[in-house]
Amino acid sequence: MVSQFPESVSLLLILMTLIPLLVLDQSLTITGQETGKDLIAGTCNKTEYPEDCISALESDPRSFISNMTELTRIALEITATKTNNSLTVARYWVNHSPDYPSWGLATVCANYYNDSVNSMKDSLEAFDELKYEESYQSLESVNNLVTACKNVGVDVLNDVNTMMLRITQDVMVILHMLF
Repeated sequence: MVSQFPESVSLLLILMTLIPLLVLDQSLTITGQETGKDLIAGTCNKTEYPEDCISALESDPRSFISNMTELTRIALEITATKTNNSLTVARYWVNHSPDYPSWGLATVCANYYNDSVNSMKDSLEAFDELKYEESYQSLESVNNLVTACKNVGVDVLNDVNTMMLRITQDVMVILHMLF
């Protein structure tokens, strides 16, 4: 069968169809990011540490295309990652303590952080089951465990404890918005 259009006309028709679709796709992506940035900023501005909150959420590209529930899930995931990293730091100081008393205090904090990792798992599991209040309670437990570590007085963990307290407090506010 012979085509009724010359090859150049067919190519032109294809391009005329594809170009508007590509432009539309690009504009939807830009709009999605602007909406995501607005949601991130609006949500984080309700927290105690909005700059930290915005920085954490914008570090995950999924945040830009998320609704409130998805954004909260991402915030919990970021907190879980930071909790795991904090446990690693606490364990490092258990293994590198200069003396027995320092080792004992670092061990107490490592145990608190180990419990925090388990509480974060519980928080994520409850969240996925749409049990937001239960998820909040588990996250609150993480905050309490970090506070307990801070009160032990392991100076080398001060920055880690401060970072964890800030993120757990912010994510508790975000999570509370869901119930």
